[in-house]
Amino acid sequence: MEIDLSLLSETELIDLNNRIIKRLRMIRQVHAHVKMMEFSIGERVWFQTDVRKVEGVLVRYNKKSVTARYGPGRKMDCIARFPTQDGHQRFPTPKQGGSDEEG
Repeated sequence: MEIDLSLLSETELIDLNNRIIKRLRMIRQVHAHVKMMEFSIGERVWFQTDVRKVEGVLVRYNKKSVTARYGPGRKMDCIARFPTQDGHQRFPTPKQGGSDEEG
């Protein structure tokens, strides 16, 4: 499908842009949900912080992330991009600022 953008007014272009952004967000949410469903609550996961590799247990699904607990009283929210390594270990990516790693 080809759209001749030169025929659209500014208002129509803004509306089209908003609709495209909504659609892209929905597609990303579906992809994130599919990736999150590869994991089960209670599953052991590994993730890499800026400093070290951390092992934890998946405890919660969030809208765009999962929460893993590690150590006594510690948790980390991890965004829903989960690369695998060696086909067995899974490494969620910690959210920026989503950690209470220090306490």
